[in-house]
Amino acid sequence: MTISLCFIKLIYNGRDEASFNRAVKTPPRGIGPTTLSDFKSFCDSLPTEMSLVDAVLSLTNEDLSERYNPDEKISRRSLKALRKFSGDFRTIYDLKGVLKIGDLLQKVIDSQKVRSTDDSLST
Repeated sequence: MTISLCFIKLIYNGRDEASFNRAVKTPPRGIGPTTLSDFKSFCDSLPTEMSLVDAVLSLTNEDLSERYNPDEKISRRSLKALRKFSGDFRTIYDLKGVLKIGDLLQKVIDSQKVRSTDDSLST
């Protein structure tokens, strides 16, 4: 499974933990085991109906961020890296109802700079 497909799977299934873990770590973003552990603690404190995608997107939503207060569970350094991913992911996620899946996949490849990882898609 390529990294771009992880993003697509995550966009359409926000509870796919394997795709989330792969997408959040590739390309390298300063998100490793400690950050993922902090994020998991944060997720465990959220309402159960929230998916991983909902949780990560809440980090860049001022109203939700204030309500769920990630600062209590996530270190400043980890939160900075997760918020960067959240912003990048939101850019793609918000296009899911606008673009056809092929165009969305191309947007993922372009915006996440994963073309070299996914050379098999362009051949």
